[in-house]
Amino acid sequence: MNTIVIDNRGLPCPQPVIHTKKALQELIQGQSLVCIVDNEVAKENVLRFASKSGCQVQIEERDGLFYLTLTNDAQGAPKLQDPPPKATELPLGQHALFLRSNLLGLGSDELGALLMRSFFYAVNQAPEALPAVVILMNSAVLLAIEDSPVLADLLSLSQNGVDVVACGTCLDFYGVKEQLRVGRISNMYDIYEILAARRVITL
Repeated sequence: MNTIVIDNRGLPCPQPVIHTKKALQELIQGQSLVCIVDNEVAKENVLRFASKSGCQVQIEERDGLFYLTLTNDAQGAPKLQDPPPKATELPLGQHALFLRSNLLGLGSDELGALLMRSFFYAVNQAPEALPAVVILMNSAVLLAIEDSPVLADLLSLSQNGVDVVACGTCLDFYGVKEQLRVGRISNMYDIYEILAARRVITL
């Protein structure tokens, strides 16, 4: 079987996913793609993207590297996701909350923390208008770690079907990836796709 190899070692998020997407689009029937990455986050990001694209994926770990073999089906190249619906076509309640900070508003940090707790309390009190997804970027990822003042609220949202998404690069920057207690780690490409498909409320 003809195999294409792409080496994504040392590349920051979301480049491994983008390179994988481009390579998948160029595959022909009977070809497979081997994607090499050097960390767990990149492995999970590529795996998630490949699975959503209809690929069969085999993973092998050797000497600290992950080799993901993506194979197409008998009909030809893997089918990539359909274009997301326009934001104006989505029903109410299918919006995304995009949080850029662990504080709400500008000014006093103490007040900002208090307002953030009040905000998430209010969100949980409106089950008919829950967001489809909460995206945590920059210091907002601190809201999803242990001892966060809104951790219980985020856990409640997650238990009610809300997709809580934390930026992997941000978790690494703050050194808190191992403290994540709710939601999933994702990459900039995935986050952009989510934002492009939904109404977005930015805080």
